Parts: sequence; C-alpha cells; structure tokens
Amino acid sequence: MNKKEFMLVSIVIIIIFLSFIGYRYINISHQLKNQLYAEVKLLIDEARDRYRYVSEGGYNPVIIQDDLSKELIVDPNINTKEKLLKFLQKTYTDNAAQKICDELGYEEIDGKLYRALCDCIFIHDWDKASIKDIKVNPLTKSATVIFALPGPFAESNSNDSVKDIVKFKLIKSKDNTYKIDNMIGGW
Repeated sequence: MNKKEFMLVSIVIIIIFLSFIGYRYINISHQLKNQLYAEVKLLIDEARDRYRYVSEGGYNPVIIQDDLSKELIVDPNINTKEKLLKFLQKTYTDNAAQKICDELGYEEIDGKLYRALCDCIFIHDWDKASIKDIKVNPLTKSATVIFALPGPFAESNSNDSVKDIVKFKLIKSKDNTYKIDNMIGGW
C-alpha cells in the first residue's frame, strides 16, 4: 500500500469513527429529551409545591411577638436547617436548596429555625404551562427546560394571551434523577 492509499484509508476510517460518535451523541440527546418530556412537568410541580411550602414557613409558623420581622418554624418536617435543606433537596440541587433558604431569609439561632417574615407571590398559572423546548447536553447530562406560561396580566378568555418564558436548569444527580439547579423567570 502506497502513501496515498494509506492516507485515503485513514481519512475514511476517521470519517466513519466521527460519524459513529456524532450518531451516539444525537441518539443520547434524543433519549434524554424524551425522558425529560415525560418527567419534567411532575418534577416542576413537586418543586413548586416544596418552594411554596417553605416560603410559607411550613405548617403553622409562629410569629415572634418581640420581633415582628421573623417567625419561628415549628413544622417538624422543616424545623431545623438540616431538615429544611433535606426537604428541598428532593427536587433541588444542594446549591439551589441553599440559595432558596438564603433568599427566603431562613436562619438558625440557638438550635431553632427562623424565617424572615415576608410574603411570596406566585404570579404564574402552572396548570396552563407548556414545554416550549428542552436543550440537552449529552456529555454532562444536564438540561435546560423552557416553559411558556400565560403572563400574569393575560386575559383568561384570550387564546392570544401574553406568554412568559421560565427556564429551569436541571442536573442529573447521583441517584440518576434530575434536580433543579437554577430557575430564571420566577414561580
């Protein structure tokens, strides 16, 4: 085999190899997308419910009469920082769970958990949410899910209502489930 034939065979082998890798990359991407279409709405619904529960201080928080700026968390599911984080980590990554605790003003003082007294407003109707797109990175198995929702000021009887876009960044966890790592656009 002369040098030109060797080069030609080498190029053909490289093209076949790269085609195989490209096919696997696309195939894995489609598999992940299909899996996410089936699972992501349930994940988002559960994450929203957990966020709402935590944003309200759980069941029956006690407003501190000496300091009306915070409330004592007495709910046995989330009455310590550890329990609170574990509760959120069912649907959120560790970083996202910690960020939620910080944003909602949770702090542990003398072994008791307190939350800054504030209201959270949920502006979207998630029952009418639709998945607009899912972008998957097959190498990291992370994904960005884009939802279209009726805007907070859309008329309920209009088909042409204003749409808001909410994005979730998902990361596949060690237990092979997806968890929310970041959210852009608000509940």
